[in-house]
Amino acid sequence: MTTSEPQYDAIGEKYKVIKQLPTAVAEKSKVHAAIAPLVKDARVLDLACGTGFFSRLLIEWGAASVVDVDPSPAMIEAAEREAQCLDPSIASCIEFRVGDAATLGKIDGE
Repeated sequence: MTTSEPQYDAIGEKYKVIKQLPTAVAEKSKVHAAIAPLVKDARVLDLACGTGFFSRLLIEWGAASVVDVDPSPAMIEAAEREAQCLDPSIASCIEFRVGDAATLGKIDGE
């Protein structure tokens, strides 16, 4: 059974505004420095992905693919809408799933 926090369902579409704030710009820089060297050609699982902000960046930073999982259907819907605006070569590398990390089970992969 998937559980979802209602507050995230309510802010799914508005969440991307948060990622435009100055604090998010600093966060992106720090995450890039820490993670980019590790993701080259990796298959990445992004739990609690929200709107997929970092998942899109992970592909740009060299990850082979990303599976986005979030318990909020609204967040996954927002992530899917954001992905539709991406270059198809990036968008095709991201898969979206509504799910709870505690009950996710095995993620099928290549």
